[in-house]
Amino acid sequence: MAALALVALLAAAAAAAAAAAAADAFEPVTFGGAPLSGEPPGGGFGVDFSPLVWATTYLSPSAPEAGKKQRYTMTVTNLGAKSIPAGTVVSVWVNRTEDAACGDAGDKEWKLPELPPLKTVTLKIRYKVPSTPGVIRNRVFLDSRCTAFNGSATQNQDSAWVTVQEKGAPKYAIARLLRQTPDDFPWGSLLSPQYPLAGSTFELLLRVESLGTAPVPAGVLLSVFSPGPPSPSACNQSAPAWLALPKIAPGKTLDVAVPGVVAAGGIGQVAALLDSGCALGPRPSGLSRKDYETTPSAVAVIAGVKVPSSYAYQVSTSPAKPKANATMTVKVKWTNAGTAPGPVGRAVVWTTPNAGGAGARWEGTRCEPSGFVASADFSGAVLEPGKAKTLKIKDVPVPAHPGFYKVSVLGDAGCAGPGVGELEEVPAYAGFEVV
Repeated sequence: MAALALVALLAAAAAAAAAAAAADAFEPVTFGGAPLSGEPPGGGFGVDFSPLVWATTYLSPSAPEAGKKQRYTMTVTNLGAKSIPAGTVVSVWVNRTEDAACGDAGDKEWKLPELPPLKTVTLKIRYKVPSTPGVIRNRVFLDSRCTAFNGSATQNQDSAWVTVQEKGAPKYAIARLLRQTPDDFPWGSLLSPQYPLAGSTFELLLRVESLGTAPVPAGVLLSVFSPGPPSPSACNQSAPAWLALPKIAPGKTLDVAVPGVVAAGGIGQVAALLDSGCALGPRPSGLSRKDYETTPSAVAVIAGVKVPSSYAYQVSTSPAKPKANATMTVKVKWTNAGTAPGPVGRAVVWTTPNAGGAGARWEGTRCEPSGFVASADFSGAVLEPGKAKTLKIKDVPVPAHPGFYKVSVLGDAGCAGPGVGELEEVPAYAGFEVV
């Protein structure tokens, strides 16, 4: 009997190990990383750290069939203090185990355009996997000629193991929540409204990626907990807010809004649990935690509008490259990210040398800014919640010396709305060059 029990135990352990190995074979992977801090790490971008900040979506499909294509999207941002000339090379090796050195040629390569400070570009990476099934090590090397940064071989190179299935392998469905991207900066999460009233409900905005070879079926549950679920791995937990997803085709990304999330007071946290009903596997497909801020009363929160997939905002100068010691017009797209109508109010402008990194450069406090070079009164420009409008600030002095600068603009500089000064809303900003 003891021998039979031991055999059964060993068989169960082997089955569990086989199931875990099969799950690992389909586990999605990504490359790179996109820091959401506004300050350059180390000794500063371009000194001890690469000026290029990059990240990718998940490789799709996560376990391709032999001879088929795999794809992902890469975003690259220059967070350095100066422009990076056109020609920076991105190299991809379909199967390379050893690290690549500067100058090594990839199986496929792409060249980037010129990247002024804060400029973001998006690449669609596509390649065929080997015609023989097995495990490969896919590799990507941004700045593989090391022309933008001499340490790119260690800081801008990444690899991941990928399982290549036999031709005709059974189709499978798998999904993941898109990880943090520049779109999440500076808030860490995307809501509607962005600054909800404490005790009210809001929508949590998320992206779901279908990463298998079969569609994600309709009815997969996306649940939202506040601050988090009792367990990240248990199925069918009762959630205060949830959404049944529609069918998502393989390789597609779906933008979703989960309604009915109740806003906590002050700084809150929510956790989104994908496939909380375990329709795709024995456990949920991942947990994503997000922080957010609330207001104690209904109020207008005037904020800049981001450039999609970028750290920068929809702020521009006219002329685009103003001459030193001249004047320029600064154009800003504003939105009301709060819950009550309100004016854009007083807008103030700073122009500072670009020292690298994401984030605005400004002085003073949210309600008492200082050191600005120009201002304008937009008290008559009233925005309803969720609405946006582009306004121009004229006769802004241009810095005296040529070079790369940041222009930072703060709306509602007098904090007309109660409690606005307690929020961590920052000025809108962008880069520009003085000639």
